[in-house]
Amino acid sequence: MEGAHPVHAVAVDLSAPEELEQAMDHLPERVDVLVNSAGRRGTPASETGLKAVADRWRQDFDNNVLPVVLLTEVLLPRLARPGGRVVSIVPSPPCVATGLTAR
Repeated sequence: MEGAHPVHAVAVDLSAPEELEQAMDHLPERVDVLVNSAGRRGTPASETGLKAVADRWRQDFDNNVLPVVLLTEVLLPRLARPGGRVVSIVPSPPCVATGLTAR
């Protein structure tokens, strides 16, 4: 395709800040669009009680929110201006997935 820009993959654990910082040399100098697509869902806890609920929520946060924040933060200075975009796609929180909603 004429005018197409090359796309390349960089393998990095986005939940590990030190790995993300080391990967910066392999990431583009300019980012027009950053698409964050987090989607790992923790397994249901075998335990019950509030501690188990808190543990599941922390695991989902660590797997789905923190990597998006870290990647966006590290690439923000490279986001094209004007016109750069950040699109984040994340799964529903566990309470929505299990049918619990605020009343």
